[in-house]
Amino acid sequence: MTYLNDIFGLSATAKPISQQELKSLPLFLSGRFELLKGSINQTKVLWAKIRDEVEFTPGNLKKQAGQLKSWAMTIVIFVFDELDSWQRKRLIERRINFLQTARQLFVPDILLELGDIQQRNKSTSVKTEALSFPAQLTILFHLQNKSVEHIALNELARLLNYTGMTVTRLTREFESVNLAKVRGSKEKYLLFLYTGKRLWEQAFPFLRSPVKEIWFYDGHFPTDALPGGQQALAEYSMLSQGNYYDYCLGKEKFRSMKLDGELPKLDKKYGTNRLEVWHYEPSIIAGFAAKTVDKLSLFLSMKNETDERLQAALNDMIKNMRW
Repeated sequence: MTYLNDIFGLSATAKPISQQELKSLPLFLSGRFELLKGSINQTKVLWAKIRDEVEFTPGNLKKQAGQLKSWAMTIVIFVFDELDSWQRKRLIERRINFLQTARQLFVPDILLELGDIQQRNKSTSVKTEALSFPAQLTILFHLQNKSVEHIALNELARLLNYTGMTVTRLTREFESVNLAKVRGSKEKYLLFLYTGKRLWEQAFPFLRSPVKEIWFYDGHFPTDALPGGQQALAEYSMLSQGNYYDYCLGKEKFRSMKLDGELPKLDKKYGTNRLEVWHYEPSIIAGFAAKTVDKLSLFLSMKNETDERLQAALNDMIKNMRW
């Protein structure tokens, strides 16, 4: 734990727990973690290092933190050697104590949040701003459908059905968070600074759930909508279909269908099926012949689900992505 002092300026200790003490811990927990007793700035903690072969979700870590805390009667901090940026973000959203070795320490239980040296040198007053939904659609389209690099910006506007002003604005957003640069003299075009999975990881902190509002209804839904939620996740994983149908529709199409009287009777609370209204049209990314919404939008729409089965299926879906 000397690097906690070297990098973060914190006093920390750690020592192994005796086999005798571990006998009182359920096997399913002792098998998942390497446990150490210790302290951080004089506060007693239990360090719980995730074993390399163990899969985890924020949901099950939250539950296991409570079980370990009851056993050790002290604060639990999960320790990771490696974490993707999107995984760190999800742990932070769920307020789960964790340490990524020599990189980041997040312990809301004792009001500690420290990043690596590079991050610490940045102004602490600067907050991460989410990308606009047109920018989000553009990057997800690029990752899953068709490259948007080296396309003249006016052509990109036509491709994504945006105005030229909107495309100019989203290119500035990409530049402001160091995801892409605008190149070209006579005709400007986008050039991303990362590719594939690395681009997804760098963009993830700036991305949001596309869901604007949720409605419930009975009966069938018009064919303009794409299956989403658990219904779509069942197509991308070993998860079984849920008890209801879940459809997704862009806000503009939703407004148009509502005005034309093409929607079933909707209710905010009651109905056998569910409709998600998205900030952008899901078929633009998924493709107009798609059977479900795209994987990355689906992940963003469900990333805060507390059901461990759903979290595991979402993680498997991302892990099996072909970038």
